[in-house]
Amino acid sequence: APTSTYVGGLIGQSGGIDINDVYANGSVTGRQYVGGLVGNFYAGTLSNAYATGPVTGTNDSIGGLIGVMGAVGNVATATTLSNVYSTGNVNAVVDAAADGAAPSGVLHSNIGGLIGKMRGSRSGSVTQVSNAFATGQVNATTPFNFVGGLIGFVGDYGQLSVNNVFATGNVG
Repeated sequence: APTSTYVGGLIGQSGGIDINDVYANGSVTGRQYVGGLVGNFYAGTLSNAYATGPVTGTNDSIGGLIGVMGAVGNVATATTLSNVYSTGNVNAVVDAAADGAAPSGVLHSNIGGLIGKMRGSRSGSVTQVSNAFATGQVNATTPFNFVGGLIGFVGDYGQLSVNNVFATGNVG
C-alpha cells in the first residue's frame, strides 16, 4: 500500500528554485502530495514542463503534474507555473488499510488533472498558473472532495491567478 508523502515523477518536493524544460513519463503512486512531475512545489518557477504517466494517490493533494503548489505558512513565496501540461489519468483511491473507510481527520480531498491543490499565503505572496492544460481523466469517488479536471482546490490566502488554461478529461 502506498504510504509515501511528497511523491513526484521527477521531484518529491522543490522550493526556492527555477525548473525549466523537464518532463516525466512514468507512473507515480503515493499517499499524500502526489504529482506526475512534482509532489510539492513552492517558491520558484516551473516552465516548459509536462508529465504523461498515470498518477494514483490515496489521501490528499493529488495532481497530474503537481500534488500541491504555492506558499508554505506565512512565508512570502512567489510560485509560478507557465507552459505546462499533463496527459496522464489521475486516480484517487481510498486505502482502507492505512486510513480506514473514511476516518475523521483524513482529508481525502484536492484532486486535479493538473494540480491537486493551489494555495496562497497570508503574507500576500503570488501563486499563478498560465498557459496550462490537462487532458487525462480524473477518477475520484466518495469520500473525496474538491475534485477538478484542472485544479482540485484553489484558495487559502494571498494572490492567486489562473490564466489561459483548459482541461478536456472526464471527471468522476
